[in-house]
Amino acid sequence: MSKSINRPLFNLSKRELNLVCNIHHVDINKFKPLDLYVDDLLSAIFNNRQNVHNRVNLKNIHSHLGTNNIIVPRESPEYFKVMANAECLDRSHFEWINTNNNRLCNFLWAYVNSAKTRTYNKIIHSNLSLGDNKPQSINGHELYLPENAIIAESNSNEFYENNDFYTFDNIYRFNSSIPKSNDEIKDNVISYFDTWNVLLDEKAESIKTLENKWSFIKNNDDIEIWITLQELEKTNWAWSYIHKTKTPSWFINNGNTHDKRNGIIATFDLLHEYKYKRVLLKKNMQSAWSQKAYRDKNNGKKAVSIVLSEDIIKKLDFICQNTDRRKNEVVTRLIREEYEQIKKDGH
Repeated sequence: MSKSINRPLFNLSKRELNLVCNIHHVDINKFKPLDLYVDDLLSAIFNNRQNVHNRVNLKNIHSHLGTNNIIVPRESPEYFKVMANAECLDRSHFEWINTNNNRLCNFLWAYVNSAKTRTYNKIIHSNLSLGDNKPQSINGHELYLPENAIIAESNSNEFYENNDFYTFDNIYRFNSSIPKSNDEIKDNVISYFDTWNVLLDEKAESIKTLENKWSFIKNNDDIEIWITLQELEKTNWAWSYIHKTKTPSWFINNGNTHDKRNGIIATFDLLHEYKYKRVLLKKNMQSAWSQKAYRDKNNGKKAVSIVLSEDIIKKLDFICQNTDRRKNEVVTRLIREEYEQIKKDGH
């Protein structure tokens, strides 16, 4: 097999190569190792070149090249570099993503997996209330978190996905389905923005908006405080309470002890944009946990109603105050002592 046409791909960085494959809807994983299948990969890219015809940034580039009578051969490394320059933000836009911050990385992974692109029209009546997550002006595209992607109803605790979330196939947005590290998450977030089919300026505006969202979200540490790292039983219970039998696609399950706790925190971080639902879910969850803890504590116990004279009640109160015990503890102890005495006497 001739290797004469494989040079354009080998001249690309990993990020550039992923972009070229993603926007052509080609799964690069099917062509590994690359040194053996690079010609097949390049062929697949050219066979799918119709997928890039309507990309807004490439339209502008091709128009510029045509206007200036500039010809860039489709098999040249320069052509793929033109694509990358047209679609990719400078890496400085992503410097705020600290890969040492597990919570940040888990939130970003959950966010871009749940987000979709929406086209919206200018609202004429500015007093029209559309909710916190709905823009009220300007035409264009916006990366946003659809409400039904988070929670079905305000009084429901079941989170679920809508099958119509994505504007294009999931495999063409991310380099790995379940990232093994925060570095992989960051690379996948960058890949998502590279592949997102909006103007480059809009990509820059959206990543900045996401950074601003995080600046507020990170100050909410209530869930981290409520579920400590040591409370594994509470973690497992809370995860089941929130997501029941349907695990969200963004959940990173690498078999680590704290995967579910990270997922719970990410769930509430996503709900930052739906404050009333966040408050409701937290309130219901904590109330349900308190009820469970109470039931567990009183397991095997049964309420008994007895009538006591007022002087006995006063004496019982006196015993409780001076022994720092509750009434049921005092009564239980007295009954046990009486029982043991009867048994001792041979009755």
